[in-house]
Amino acid sequence: MRNLKKINFIFLLTIVWSFMFSGQAMAASVGPEEVKLKNPINIGTDVRVVIGTVIKGLMGVMGALALLMVVWGAGTWLLSAGNPEKVKAGSQTMLWAVLGVVITVASYMILTNIMNLITINK
Repeated sequence: MRNLKKINFIFLLTIVWSFMFSGQAMAASVGPEEVKLKNPINIGTDVRVVIGTVIKGLMGVMGALALLMVVWGAGTWLLSAGNPEKVKAGSQTMLWAVLGVVITVASYMILTNIMNLITINK
């Protein structure tokens, strides 16, 4: 079990390392002393648009984490070797991950509807 944790840590470290150093600088040289960077997000300055973009990004992260937790719970369940405690732990992990996604999506839908009602009146 200790070797498995060490292998998982090295794998995670490799992924983080590759993401940190895989990007290239996207700068265009304008003059000898001036460098202008292009805004990769380009969402403007409207607060509603910025908040919406941040929320969409967080929803994507939440979905990825939920998928990771479902896979983790399924792995725990499959590797339980008949141990009822591990089967229950894996089932609970998957259940809470799916429940978290349902609650988050429902709250997103409710907030979207409320924001649509508020902005229609303006």
